[in-house]
Amino acid sequence: TLALLATARWGGGNADAAAAELRREAPALLSALVPGPDNDPELVLRRPATAANRGELAALEQIWTSRWRTLLARATEDPTWAWQAALADSSGDRPVDLVLLVDLSESMATEVEEARSALAEMLPALLRARPDWRIGWIGYRDEVVDRSPLTADRRVLVESLERWRCEGGGDVPEALDEALFEAFRVGGFPWRTEARHRFIVFGDAPPPYDRIAGMVELGRAAHESPERFELDCIGILREEPFGDIAFDTVPGFAELAEGTGGSAVFLRTGTSTIGTWWSRLAGPGAPPWEEAPRH
Repeated sequence: TLALLATARWGGGNADAAAAELRREAPALLSALVPGPDNDPELVLRRPATAANRGELAALEQIWTSRWRTLLARATEDPTWAWQAALADSSGDRPVDLVLLVDLSESMATEVEEARSALAEMLPALLRARPDWRIGWIGYRDEVVDRSPLTADRRVLVESLERWRCEGGGDVPEALDEALFEAFRVGGFPWRTEARHRFIVFGDAPPPYDRIAGMVELGRAAHESPERFELDCIGILREEPFGDIAFDTVPGFAELAEGTGGSAVFLRTGTSTIGTWWSRLAGPGAPPWEEAPRH
């Protein structure tokens, strides 16, 4: 209905009040909204118009059209609504199923805490603008240690982030390849056929060297499958990650992203990851996170 559409697109506040009022105005007589010319909303009245109710239907159409135009006017004036509308418009037409693959080993403690705090605001903002998205995650160290299923419930998702605790994993290799296998396996996540299937990897270490090629091939095969999985990587570079050898990459991350239609970005220790997270989550055309209204 109009009420639900407006609330989902621009969030709470005045829209919630308007939605509640609209729902009280004989919702059984109005069953659908479709885009009209120039994306103007067009009311579709499913109930047959009879001599007895034709006047009532015409009056309701006038009421609902007026309320919709009021909501649109408020959206252009209210920075909260305008920002969320811009985010919704920039994030594509298809729904998204997104899984975060997060290295929860002790070396990632600082970066994970920064990410957890930022994502507790970013992910709800995405889901307010795009209620057809679902987000979940897998945490790994030397093995998969935790996971949260795909959900569009903002409260459930944010509460699950509290389980991101970094410990152990003292040796360099981490089980990213096992986390990928867990995500790709049949029954691992209930992927929707109509959605884009996306991953974001966040870590500072590859799997054991003799398993990197297999991990890259697994990703490539998943990308070429009917599900068309896509994957981006955010790699953290340590000063001396492997003894006295320093790298300008996390081995395997760039190859994994390239083989799955995504990209990899690498940040030095101490560099903020917040902007990188937002660009990977929302896409290059999204409004800047710095301008996001804070709820």
